[in-house]
Amino acid sequence: MLRRLEILFVDATDTLLRVHGSVGHLYATAARHHGFVTTPEIIDAAFREAIATASPPCFPGADPAAIGALERAWWRDVVGRTFAPLGRFERLEPFFDEVFEMFRTTAAWDLLPGARQALEALRAAGWRLGIVSDMDGRLVDVLAELGMREWFDPIVLSTRAGASKRDGALFPLALAAAEVAAERAAHIGDSLAADVAGARAAGITPIWLDVRGDSAAPIDVPTVRHWRDVPALLHDLERSPGRRRAPRAVSRDGGSSRRRTPRAPSTSSPAGTSRTRRDPRLPR
Repeated sequence: MLRRLEILFVDATDTLLRVHGSVGHLYATAARHHGFVTTPEIIDAAFREAIATASPPCFPGADPAAIGALERAWWRDVVGRTFAPLGRFERLEPFFDEVFEMFRTTAAWDLLPGARQALEALRAAGWRLGIVSDMDGRLVDVLAELGMREWFDPIVLSTRAGASKRDGALFPLALAAAEVAAERAAHIGDSLAADVAGARAAGITPIWLDVRGDSAAPIDVPTVRHWRDVPALLHDLERSPGRRRAPRAVSRDGGSSRRRTPRAPSTSSPAGTSRTRRDPRLPR
């Protein structure tokens, strides 16, 4: 039987991966080694402001050979504006070199609990997987270190595609790269604006990963609290005759559920709870 849905696109930041601790914690620790002392909380507040006022991390028309340098320059601007109001930082350049490379490795990132097990279950069931993200090319290095690089095809990044997920323009490019029709694709992400609204505008079935239990999604948006519930939700969406009225699924720790459904194998990872604080406005 031909399945109705074929591919699951996955957001990166705060959906597949989250920063280890927080940006403020990682930056403060590294800055101290370079002679600059401040608190993670102060850095997080300044970083939030710098990210909020940054242009989208995409470079339409750029020479592909120059993309890596453009990504680095974009982040150098964000980091510079983060520390500018905090005082003179004489060793800002070597500090930036260190943290930029740190975020290319798993030293800066954790998989969300249950993500690996759920994705393994989906691959075993024949699902295709892709990435749609406003992260830069370092994501590919992180996935490779996690042993997951080959799981995702395509990997569509705003910096490489020249379009942003923020305005929805990245999703049609992802469909073209995957050579799949919108009605045969789903996308999971943590942002109602960038992930849910963007995917829906492109005709893709959106899934909201609401790890904090905000419960603010429209009633017809399929929602999960934990990755372990994703395979069961996709199974329900496969059987649902109407995409716009797809069944909602919630983790048992998020309240009662109308049904018992099979779940991906549970993770033994002790990392975090469903109410773990997300990082301030990192590119998704």
